[in-house]
Amino acid sequence: DGQSHLHFAAAKMLDDISEFERAFQHLQSANAIEHQRTHFDADAGRSFVARSRATFDSAFFEDKNAIGNASDKPIFIVGMLRSGTTLVEQILASHPAVYAGGELEYFRGVAGQLPDRLGGGQPYPECVKSLDAATIDAISRNYLAQFTKHSGDAQRFTDKNPLNFEHLGLIMTVFPNARVIHCRRDPMDLCLSIYFQHFSERHDFAYHFADITEYLRQYEQLMAHWHSVFPGRIHDIQYEDLVANLEPVSRAMFEYLDIQWDDNCLEFHRTARPVGTASHWQVRQPLYTRSVERWRHYEPYLEDLRAALADQPGQ
Repeated sequence: DGQSHLHFAAAKMLDDISEFERAFQHLQSANAIEHQRTHFDADAGRSFVARSRATFDSAFFEDKNAIGNASDKPIFIVGMLRSGTTLVEQILASHPAVYAGGELEYFRGVAGQLPDRLGGGQPYPECVKSLDAATIDAISRNYLAQFTKHSGDAQRFTDKNPLNFEHLGLIMTVFPNARVIHCRRDPMDLCLSIYFQHFSERHDFAYHFADITEYLRQYEQLMAHWHSVFPGRIHDIQYEDLVANLEPVSRAMFEYLDIQWDDNCLEFHRTARPVGTASHWQVRQPLYTRSVERWRHYEPYLEDLRAALADQPGQ
């Protein structure tokens, strides 16, 4: 919608010159337009989380572990939108051993096709119990083939679709040796950053604080489950720690990946590569901290957001 585009652009411009009250007025107008055009089905999301937790339990992975593809090439970077995934990928892509694959929809597509592919009449995720070695082999080979023609000498590659967190059960079934980097960020900054963004994709939860915090709650529940069934196998990175302590946090990440450190990774903003996300301009600059506690500029207008976050039950 042209009108919402103008409001989002005005909000960004006013934010840049510290006109925070006027910026937020434009933000509210932009998001109100988008919220009317979209519908976030919170009940469907809650059902998906509950069914995923029930399906992908420890017994499931014990049963399927032997039939996955043994490759450790894929590095999945997951988290909420606006959580620092693009920055993490840019740091990784600055290493000669790592090829940046960008945001891929592959596993979302596989999840959508699996019920028909497997037959049996069960929806996703329940249908994954019927996964056999031949199907997993085909899924993994098709996935790896996307990179062999582009990745050159790189030994590893990234898949930076943040919403792959929804499908980590499927991903770890197909690639049990894959590495997963989970990006976290202060929830006030995270939710405000989402609210500032006019997404090209249809993220129906992104245009109202009540919807954003509900989706955040579902994400937290699902990530807590993945941590419980994959203990020690998911590496968390806190955005605020990364920007404050770039080298030690980055070194710990490469150690987790079992990749030898390279000082080029501290010069990530010099790495030339296409970046097709909302953060594309930010990763072209040296590290900056102005996104940390950005929400404080808007504190008078965020009472509803703060209340919604405070209302989140503990995991």
